[in-house]
Amino acid sequence: MQRLFRDSVGTVPVTAASAVAAIAIAATGYASGGYFPPVWGWCALALLLATAAGLIRRERLDLSRLETVALGAVTALVSWAALSATWSASPSRSVMEGQRGLVYVAAISAFLLLGGPRDGVALVVAAFAASAGLSLAALSTRLFPGLFTVDAGIPRLSWPIGYWNALGLLSAMATLIAAAAATSRQRRYALTAAATVPLLVATVYLTFSRGSWVALAIGAAILVSVHPARVRAAVTVLGLAGVSALAVWIASRMPALWQPVSSGDAARAGHRFAAGLALLALAGMFIPLAAARLSVEWRPRLPRRAFVVATVAAGIGAAVLAVAFADRAYESFRAPAATTGTDLNDRLFSASGQARADYWRVAWHDVEEHPLLGSGGGTFELRWDLERPNTFGARDAHNLYLETLAELGPIGLLLLGVMLVTPLATTIRADLSVAGSGAIAAYAAYIVHAAIDWDWEIPAVTLPALTCGAALLVTSRDGGSRYRLGPTLRAAALVVVTIAAAAATVGYLSVEALKTSREALARRDYPTAVRYAKRAARFAPWASDPWLAQGEAELAAGDRQAARASFRRAIGKDRQDWLPWFRLASASTGSARAGALEQAVRRNPHSPEAAQLLAH
Repeated sequence: MQRLFRDSVGTVPVTAASAVAAIAIAATGYASGGYFPPVWGWCALALLLATAAGLIRRERLDLSRLETVALGAVTALVSWAALSATWSASPSRSVMEGQRGLVYVAAISAFLLLGGPRDGVALVVAAFAASAGLSLAALSTRLFPGLFTVDAGIPRLSWPIGYWNALGLLSAMATLIAAAAATSRQRRYALTAAATVPLLVATVYLTFSRGSWVALAIGAAILVSVHPARVRAAVTVLGLAGVSALAVWIASRMPALWQPVSSGDAARAGHRFAAGLALLALAGMFIPLAAARLSVEWRPRLPRRAFVVATVAAGIGAAVLAVAFADRAYESFRAPAATTGTDLNDRLFSASGQARADYWRVAWHDVEEHPLLGSGGGTFELRWDLERPNTFGARDAHNLYLETLAELGPIGLLLLGVMLVTPLATTIRADLSVAGSGAIAAYAAYIVHAAIDWDWEIPAVTLPALTCGAALLVTSRDGGSRYRLGPTLRAAALVVVTIAAAAATVGYLSVEALKTSREALARRDYPTAVRYAKRAARFAPWASDPWLAQGEAELAAGDRQAARASFRRAIGKDRQDWLPWFRLASASTGSARAGALEQAVRRNPHSPEAAQLLAH
């Protein structure tokens, strides 16, 4: 049996693959999580450059069967999303979905081609270092608020990612890797990792993200179950959970940490909490020492039959409870979250799905209407505009798997499933080590959390998960069948990488020009806004946004005739989107205005903007 991530060495080397992973995670994290299109271009280009370097510099390139399957699945998934523009309800959105997916193709390619069987630990350490760095930077804004101006007046911690649930998941993944590292026999690593756990859990708490707690709990259970020394892992996890619970309790007793208060009160609370966390971090360092002693002195040997009986009994009990409380849980999930009161702790114990039941219902209607190919990548927003029961907007279904089925059909869901499951398959015939168990736990936490949120749309959260998955994959080369990349195959791969880089460049130039146009419009520099909007349209002739931007600039400049022409061009690119019709109505009069407004309302019945225009 192969052993994943042998960690008997005293140091963890910095490798090319781990350096690329750490830089990509940190850079996208500080760029609002990589959510906005301009980030996709330069991130994909950098990762594709690393991929090309891996193709050129390595004298011998052997990929395992599992690596080939994973790389092929993610490439096929992203290609399918881009191809869906040919039948999509919004071709421009589908192309954009492919551009974001190119980041993930480039990331996995770079990690696998630069990495080798010995890079597993280094990749996991890179994922932890970058994720923990982002999480602790976020926490420091509450510990020392006087030094930062970010997130001012925002109760839930979200900087630098920009979305509290994503930051909560990122911190939970880092926590799981740290908890695994705390069981290492290398004492300096174990003590350092254990000290970070209370700080990371405090970050999870201050995001007030319920889904992140669920992902953390499931990941911790998986960590213990796959760990090579389960007793030691269980004792370590329970001990660190106790210390972290104290950190959460202290934070819950300091409302100034998460309620809009005076800067002086926030600073005093932050400094007191920082002192408390320092003591708890010191206490956490004793947990690995105690766990090492207890796991040696107490080695229970339960008969296999007793273990099986206990597992079956626990499963039956969980099933009975699920059936007994299913109706009540479903009603609670459908109910809207309470909006009164200022105590965010109440939110943590709420079962409300925050409109997720509505998101999933609308997505399922899309599945029923487009059962074979889906409605096209990135088109959930259009369906939501059409069927939403309120005025709240939504771009994503808050469920990666259901949204993929709705937008890309069964083929897209199958490719996504193959891509996500393949790294887990590496553990079937392998003994996991400390680092391997941490990678599995963090990766599983992402897979769970993606079922209730839009993590795929935030590269800073998806990249750490892919790094952990790549760490599992590169080790599968040991003892398994491999595919050698000869000169011909390398040359073909370089051609593909070059084409992908060209696509990323074109996408980047388009969104940068569009961004410049919007900025010029904001400062009322209308000629510059029009000029850059035209440039964006030249780089992305399939897109409707450049024509929208040009029409808005022309309308602001008083040229209504030119604005109407631009808005009609935008409609021609994306007839199902309500916004170009609404903009056309704003630039029109009489029956033309009424007709365009009717089309906008038909596509977005609950639009408050359309309702306001109707009122006039």
